[in-house]
Amino acid sequence: MKSVQSRISSARSQIETLSARAATAATALTSAQSALSAAQAEVDDTMRALAAATARDEAIGIELQAAIGRERGVQVEVTTVRTRMTDTQRLVGLIARQTYQQGGNLSELSVALQAQSLDDFAGRLEAVQSVARAQNALFAQLAVDRAELAAKQAALEAARGDMEQRKLAASQQVRTVAALSQQARSARARVASLVAQRQSALQAVAAARADELQRLRQLQAEQRRINALIAASASRGSGNPSGELLWPVDGAPLTQGVGARIHPVYGYKSCHTGIDLGASTGTPIRAAATGVVLSTSSGGAYGNLTLIDHGDGLTTFYAHQTAFAVSQGQRVSRGQVIGYVGSTGWVTGPHLHFEVHINGVPYNPLGWFGGSRTPVVC
Repeated sequence: MKSVQSRISSARSQIETLSARAATAATALTSAQSALSAAQAEVDDTMRALAAATARDEAIGIELQAAIGRERGVQVEVTTVRTRMTDTQRLVGLIARQTYQQGGNLSELSVALQAQSLDDFAGRLEAVQSVARAQNALFAQLAVDRAELAAKQAALEAARGDMEQRKLAASQQVRTVAALSQQARSARARVASLVAQRQSALQAVAAARADELQRLRQLQAEQRRINALIAASASRGSGNPSGELLWPVDGAPLTQGVGARIHPVYGYKSCHTGIDLGASTGTPIRAAATGVVLSTSSGGAYGNLTLIDHGDGLTTFYAHQTAFAVSQGQRVSRGQVIGYVGSTGWVTGPHLHFEVHINGVPYNPLGWFGGSRTPVVC
């Protein structure tokens, strides 16, 4: 009894395990929904980036046109200065030729020596000074023009460099927009694919849910059949035969108790009217007390099932066996091997499903192992 109490105290409840199909469908749906949210976010991010890149492309285009305009304007200014310098240089040359043709000496001393009178001297001197002033003005203008030309040429080079940079930026932006457009198309295609996957997963979940509900109805029908069999064939009485019940599988831990269970995905309620004991396939199952085998049956939710009537209204129930060791009508003794642990029926692994009924009503089997003997309420 002490070892049994130890096993009970260390037992833990387990949530109802989904069928493989339901689990796969639920996982696929969750994955598709999660991936769909991420993919849609990617589309939104890409579209925002594409809009920004397109706007930047337009801005760069405007900047490029402005740079081209500036370059053309500076080029016109350079041409104007060069033309003016050419004209100035032509005038300087013209004055030089005239001076040469007139003897090449327009100094004030020469004028004084050649003058015939005071008035002639004054006239000649004014002419010399006028030519000198004209030459000086032309040379000064030429120096200014040279400086301005140098500045304009520097500005022209800067404008050309700016224009080339704008062209490079525009070219890079064209590639960026093209890449983002492709990324947006790919993201939209991924969203469309995930929407289709999600729809498929929803259909699979719906189909799996229908199967699970059908299984629930079949389980409930099987429970009604067994209760009817016990009511029609088992003994009636106080349900308290002498002696305690024997733990049906030596050393097997309790893995799930009695009570209502809520399906973790679909939310429907079912009733677990017995306890589950974890053990490997082929482990011997022993009769909890002396009695007569009321029934052995196969198929349905409980797989290979044995019912034993112990008299005075007490019946025990052993499900999911891999094989029987007794037959209907056979009398068995407490501790006698009546079958072997298996995984027949609706299970996800080998274990024994064990129930205790009093006058056809399922009770918590732990009531015979130190707990309270109360009906199963769901």
